[in-house]
Amino acid sequence: MDRNEALRKSQEKYSIEDPEIINLCIKRLGLTNEEFNSYIAQAPRLFKEFPNNYSLIRFLKPAIWVSSKLNLIPSSTYDKYFNCGK
Repeated sequence: MDRNEALRKSQEKYSIEDPEIINLCIKRLGLTNEEFNSYIAQAPRLFKEFPNNYSLIRFLKPAIWVSSKLNLIPSSTYDKYFNCGK
C-alpha cells in the first residue's frame, strides 16, 4: 500500500462504526437503542469493580512462576497474568 492509499483509508469510517453493524449487535444482544446508548454513556469501569479471582491470582504469582518454569503449567499462563502489556 502506498502513502496516498494509506491516507485515504485512514480517513474512511472504521467498519465497527457502521450503523448497520451497531444495529446488528444491539439486536443480537437483545437491547433497545435507549438501553445501548445508556451503556455507552456510562463511565468506563475496571475489571476490579466486578467479582473475580484477581487477588488470589496475584497472591499465587510466585507459585505460578515456579510452576511455569518447571513446565507444570504453560509459560503463557504466567505471561497472561503478569507480563501482559510489557
